Amino acid sequence: MTRATRMLYVEDDPMLCDLVVSQLSQIPSIEVVFTASRPDQALSNQLLAKCDVALLDFSLGQGVMNGIELGWALRRLNSDIGIVLLTQYDVTGRLKSFSDKDRMGWSFVQKRSNLDMEFIEAALKTTAMGMSVSDLGNGRSAVEAVDLAGLSPIQQTELALAVEGMTNESIAEQTGRSPAAVRQSLARAFRHLVPDCKPGSDLRTTAILRYARIRGSDE
Repeated sequence: MTRATRMLYVEDDPMLCDLVVSQLSQIPSIEVVFTASRPDQALSNQLLAKCDVALLDFSLGQGVMNGIELGWALRRLNSDIGIVLLTQYDVTGRLKSFSDKDRMGWSFVQKRSNLDMEFIEAALKTTAMGMSVSDLGNGRSAVEAVDLAGLSPIQQTELALAVEGMTNESIAEQTGRSPAAVRQSLARAFRHLVPDCKPGSDLRTTAILRYARIRGSDE
């Protein structure tokens, strides 16, 4: 059994922090190791070394480092940690001065009043594996243009399992199909979900996160 993705959460709004933690705590694949309301609390916590990913609010108050600055500081203490920024603004340009290698494992999720926990779960797990995704500048209009009716029932089942972090081999075992059949089926599903995949993008990651976002918006 795959262990849960271990995360820390830094948010200076106590009500939002409690809400997000209560929802993430109900997801078996995510373990909230600790929370902090200030950057210094996150940086000084000895449990930081055990975390796979950090979920950070971008704006953490006046007079303290922002989420990107905190992310780099966390990376200096735990070089393998993934960073997921919650922000209302497109701040991805602030990483342009860093190398492609340094930018890997950084993800950006748009901060909304109705946060989609399933999408955040997928983003956390994906980022913890060293990949990068961005939900900024797209909003729901981009994902709502994709019709899930164009996916077969088995493809939707496979995608739901992929959202949980399963590999093609695990999905094949779960559904009683061959790995080759799952690989071909998912490849068609990915192209349906992301017909506009940009060069250099990770099609699987983009498609899985888009599916999670669409399914969350339908519920």
